[in-house]
Amino acid sequence: VDRDGCVDSGCPLGTNCTDVSAPGTGVICSACPAGSEVDNGKCEDVNECANSTLNNCAHICVNQAPFFQCECREGFRLVDEARCEDVNECNDFLPCHQ
Repeated sequence: VDRDGCVDSGCPLGTNCTDVSAPGTGVICSACPAGSEVDNGKCEDVNECANSTLNNCAHICVNQAPFFQCECREGFRLVDEARCEDVNECNDFLPCHQ
């Protein structure tokens, strides 16, 4: 009797399960979605901001499942999605009070 292994599979929550047809046995689990990994039996968001090797933000990293976003401190603007450059208020804003 061929039994659907996905009914009580060991696939992590958040992945897809594919039953291996008889005469084979077992299941094939898909990978977690991009930006997540298996943790305690389910797919969990990877916090790229908690590890500086996973993000290249110059100033501020904001974790936003499934990925992250870089932001700049006040007085700077974001360039190239990660770098921050100083805002020259006299060129960008008139009148200049700097």
